This record gives sequence, C-alpha cells and structure tokens, in this order.
Amino acid sequence: MVAEYKRALARLAFKYLPVITPSTLLVTADGRYVPKAIRRTRDPEALAATHLAGLEPGQEFAPLSKAARDANPAVAAEFVRHYDRYRDELVRPLAAKLFACDQLVVLIDPTTLLAGGVGAYNGCLHALEVALKSLAPGQPGWASGADAVVRFLTGGRGRLTDLVPTPAVRRIAVAVSQADKVHPDDQDKLGRLARLMVEPLLETVLAGKQVTAEYFVCSAVFSSASRQYPTLEVLPLDEHDRPADRTALVGVSPVPDNWPKD
Repeated sequence: MVAEYKRALARLAFKYLPVITPSTLLVTADGRYVPKAIRRTRDPEALAATHLAGLEPGQEFAPLSKAARDANPAVAAEFVRHYDRYRDELVRPLAAKLFACDQLVVLIDPTTLLAGGVGAYNGCLHALEVALKSLAPGQPGWASGADAVVRFLTGGRGRLTDLVPTPAVRRIAVAVSQADKVHPDDQDKLGRLARLMVEPLLETVLAGKQVTAEYFVCSAVFSSASRQYPTLEVLPLDEHDRPADRTALVGVSPVPDNWPKD
C-alpha cells in the first residue's frame, strides 16, 4: 500500500506537481534531494524505492479510505502515529519558522521553466500559490503605522507582531536565478517573466493588504561570458559532469516576452 502510494506521488512530482504529502519523498528529513540519476530518468519506481513516505524506515504512511480504515484498524492507527510524528517533528517546526519571518525570498528559475514547458510553469505556479496562500503575507493598511509606533516606543526592540497576531511577512524579494544561462541582452526579460507569474498571485493573496515586493535578476555564479548576441562562451561538462578542457561558443535561445501558452 505504501509502495503504491509512493509511486503515485512520484508520478505527480515528475508531472510538475511537487506539492505532495509527505514532502520527504522529494527532500528527506536530513535534507537529501532526489538523486541526479533519478531526476534525469524521471523514474517513479526508482524514486519510490529510494525515498520514504515518512521520517524513517518503519515510519511510513499512506492515506486510507474510511472503508479501508474500518477493515484494518490496526494499520490505520499505525499510519496515524507515523503521520503525527512527521507533522510534529518536521512540518510544524518548519511552518513556525516560516510564519516567524518578516522578510521572504522567493526563488524562481525561468530558464528551467521555459525548458520544461507549460507543465513545468503550471507546477511552479501551483506551488507558489499554495505557499503564498498558506503564509498569508502582508499587513492591513493600519498595521504599518502601528508597527512604527511600537518600534518607537520600544526603541526598535519590538514589533507589532509581538503584540497582535498579524501576518509577519512584510517584504518579499523575488530572486530570478540562473541569469547567466541567457545572454545579457535578454536578462531583463527574465525579470519580466517573473513579474508576470508572481504579481497576479500576490494581488489575489494580498486582497488589499500591504507588502513590499522587489524583483532581482541574479546568478549564484558566472558560468558564461557574453559574446555577440545570442552567443555565450561556456565551459561545458563532460559525460561525467566534470568541466571540459576548453571553453565553447554556444548560441542560446532568446528569452520570450511572455510565457508560452503551449
């Protein structure tokens, strides 16, 4: 039963629907991601055999229908215990840390989404929507003034959220990553694509509340050098993911002005 549930979750994840429970199938409790070989083959069987639906072996769980719970009360009770441990030891502490944040960084990689097609875009959009609705960022219009008063009266040591349970996230930075994968002449378009994805979501989620959102086109490393558009000079990797002996000139695809519809 658990094995089949993991295979179903793996198929969803590989179809760009990564918001699954338990999340340990994609990122283990100790922070290990899906192995690169499985990401390349996108093999649900391999992922189900490698990662767990729970915190550790012998602590996995799967959802059961009422009929299945009534017919197998011992199994149902065991799954409840395993789920409760997953929730209490992993989900709730992480959620508490997120809800305590007053500034949030949202990482978006438009180059990967463009390469993955509409399915990748829709999956990322769904994940963002779920995350933003859960975090409920922004504050009522009166909150910014009240927060300033609290900070003044406490010498900067207190915040309004210390006194009133208002949503904590006041600022959002949307980091548009992997900019070095495209020609510098097209990098501003990455920021535009991120805005086209995030701004409608924020407008819906905020519903009149206030939040500062800024967009930054960036790259963790410079893995390419600009040449005449649309050419980049790169150091390719060999079949073993090791740097090649010499650089190569590659023509990169232009970044569209809007997200493709198909």
